[in-house]
Amino acid sequence: MRLRQSYLFLYNFACALGWTYIISRVGKLASIGYGVENTYSVIKQPFIFWQCFQLLEVLHAALGIVRSSVITTFIQVASRLIILLAIVYRVPEVQGSVFFTTLIVAWSLAEIPRYLHYALSLTGGRTTVATWLRYSGFLVLYPLGAGSEMVLLYIAMPYIRDRGIWLLKLPNKLNFAFDFYKVCWVLLFLYLPGLPFMYAHMLRQRKKYLSSQHKRRVD
Repeated sequence: MRLRQSYLFLYNFACALGWTYIISRVGKLASIGYGVENTYSVIKQPFIFWQCFQLLEVLHAALGIVRSSVITTFIQVASRLIILLAIVYRVPEVQGSVFFTTLIVAWSLAEIPRYLHYALSLTGGRTTVATWLRYSGFLVLYPLGAGSEMVLLYIAMPYIRDRGIWLLKLPNKLNFAFDFYKVCWVLLFLYLPGLPFMYAHMLRQRKKYLSSQHKRRVD
């Protein structure tokens, strides 16, 4: 049990530091007057590393190290990797967009309190502030992040279509056709019902966890 807790603490604390480094680089760019077109080039390597590092969370769920759902965790991680590797990485035209910077800000500020909350809870320390940020920051950060994802996806779609990114036509040896441009349209429309559903879910989670935390303080 101690080995598991120690590992999870190190994992969560390292992730919190990683995303803190990313947002600090964005803040430094803003402080010295650099435009948003420079954001990607400055944070590219740590951003790709720490986002891909989250694949371990799927493994954690699959091995029973944490109680999270494997499917839910996979969907959450995979959706971000699609934005990162299939959209931002493959379409340079979106890298200089202001919406990429707002995406980084939203993701970073959401991840830092999330990982700190998990890390502190494993040590038995006080998590009042981290928990409040974990379950309150999304009120602004989720619309900002999801909205940025939608805009980046929409901006990238003409380039995906014209360049045939991830396009597999018939006939081929696999006897299988795939058009990522059409998939992008599906993903874009899935945001419409997905956003209010997820927002309502997170509101319920916020009420549950913050009310239980308040009850523990009163007791």
